[in-house]
Amino acid sequence: MIAKQSAARYVSEKGTLYPVINATSARLMLPASANFPVIVVDDDKIASTPKGPARGILGAPDDLPAAAALVEDGWVACLNGGKTATTLRNQPITTATGDGLPVLMVTSGGQNWLLVGGARYAVPAAKVGPLRRELDIATIEVPEVPGTWLDLLPQGQPLELSNKHRGALLPPALTMGGRITKVGQVVRDSNNPARQFIVIGEGTVPLTPFAAAVYRADDPEMSVVVSVPSADLAAAPAYTKGSGDVYPDSWPVTMPVRSKAVPCITLTTGTADDAPAARFVTVAPDSPLAKGPATTVTPGAGALVRVSSVGSPSGPVFIIDQSGRKFAVLDPSEETLARLGYAGYRPRLLPGPWLLLFPSGPALSEQAALASPAVASPGP
Repeated sequence: MIAKQSAARYVSEKGTLYPVINATSARLMLPASANFPVIVVDDDKIASTPKGPARGILGAPDDLPAAAALVEDGWVACLNGGKTATTLRNQPITTATGDGLPVLMVTSGGQNWLLVGGARYAVPAAKVGPLRRELDIATIEVPEVPGTWLDLLPQGQPLELSNKHRGALLPPALTMGGRITKVGQVVRDSNNPARQFIVIGEGTVPLTPFAAAVYRADDPEMSVVVSVPSADLAAAPAYTKGSGDVYPDSWPVTMPVRSKAVPCITLTTGTADDAPAARFVTVAPDSPLAKGPATTVTPGAGALVRVSSVGSPSGPVFIIDQSGRKFAVLDPSEETLARLGYAGYRPRLLPGPWLLLFPSGPALSEQAALASPAVASPGP
């Protein structure tokens, strides 16, 4: 109930009007079946109605994002002068490399990392120079980045090819007519140079451009490419277990492109069927994404998320509002979410490191909403 002249807000309970300090608290007090009715009355109509003490959660948002405005795949975190600028927006992102896959070597806490695609890859100090040369990024600075930003990308599998018995003699059927002799050598089709293979003791394994670059950085001698006739390549047995036994299928396939633009990480939040997916991208220096404050949320937008981690798909639920603050929902039952305006909406899955980018507001619960306002401790 809203008093027309004073704009005071009340929740009516058993004939008593209780002042309520914000709309979110009022929503938590009322059952979802009430459909959050709002009645505007003249002040004099309720002047004689009994009044109770004020109720509500101090610092709770007065305007929650509507379900239709929740951001699911417009999460972006860019480096802005060494600090992280995080943006939630329901708009497509224009990257600096178009369809190309950008790559960047960074350092954090004394460890070097290669950022490409959907992962960060640890790079031993001895491989930093060779890998930068092979990926054509030797002239691009290796920036120091905050660990909180780096953690937004999941760690990928080691940048090395599993090659048992490397350097051992090959069986005759795999020597390509005597052109190669050792396990681990690389050949290419003379009629189609883009087709490259690493030859192991059990057969030939196709090499993607990215895997070939990693191998060259790891073993320059064995990775020297030998051109062989198509007929010899066709006659050699293929390794029947596929390339996944030699290098991870999760590695990028194509050769990434160099980019000196602003490094960013994007996120598509997850569902019960699809895990959250982060990705390294770059944006132009004049992009609003690269110039924003610590957190920017499109007015009226926000997010409803459940924190997920490996091996634990069920975690705490948070609302992020247009102010960029996060609010823990202490009882994220269907009833509570419906009271808050999210009936039928399943919170999207969010990796824990992303949540650390948003400052905390007070925790939201029916019990806290029914209590007298007090300075609340920030939620988790």
